Amino acid sequence: MIKVSYMPQTGNATSDNSPHARPTYKELLSAQTHKASVRDLGTLFGAEVVDVGSRHITYQLTSWSRRIDAFIRMLEPWGIIEVARSGMVAMLRSPVSGAGSKVPKQGSETPDASSLPPG
Repeated sequence: MIKVSYMPQTGNATSDNSPHARPTYKELLSAQTHKASVRDLGTLFGAEVVDVGSRHITYQLTSWSRRIDAFIRMLEPWGIIEVARSGMVAMLRSPVSGAGSKVPKQGSETPDASSLPPG
């Protein structure tokens, strides 16, 4: 999951950048190209939008590690707020009942390769 700023980074010290402050109309207008770029990158990488705020968007991307690394590198110039990575996760597949299906024995320590996900 990657939280990215929707608002361009400014060096304006008078601006209130607290997460609860509402952006001004001028800030929202100037942020349109920034927002479009962030949305386009998410679309290109096939990331799923899981949260949208007035100042940020949070994406979820499930893919190969190097693809996620590339997505993060591409988003860095736009202002990454937070990144949470879970690493590789694997689960046994549920058996399907029917003709020719093998149900693993209870307590079996070695799973059958056919019950593992592809890859």
